[in-house]
Amino acid sequence: MTNPRLSLYWNFISSENRVCLGRLRWEKGTPGIKGGGHSNKLSVSLVFEKRDAWVGLYWTKPAEQERFWYICLIPFFPIRIHLMRAYGGIFP
Repeated sequence: MTNPRLSLYWNFISSENRVCLGRLRWEKGTPGIKGGGHSNKLSVSLVFEKRDAWVGLYWTKPAEQERFWYICLIPFFPIRIHLMRAYGGIFP
């Protein structure tokens, strides 16, 4: 992990009913050159969904370069953890 950058902020995204709490960005190797490495971004959000009356953990892998984890300790308020990876450049 090189050049870690932490951003803590509150940002409400009304279309997804979630509040972003912050993100962590870092690089592994040298992104942007073939075989050189990749850039990572890990964001944490608090989600409100009426249909999510559960307690536990689940995850999805919708694409090769991103992953989602949901941790629900209080029903209807899961914590969303989103990991993205970019091979062609660095996340700002």
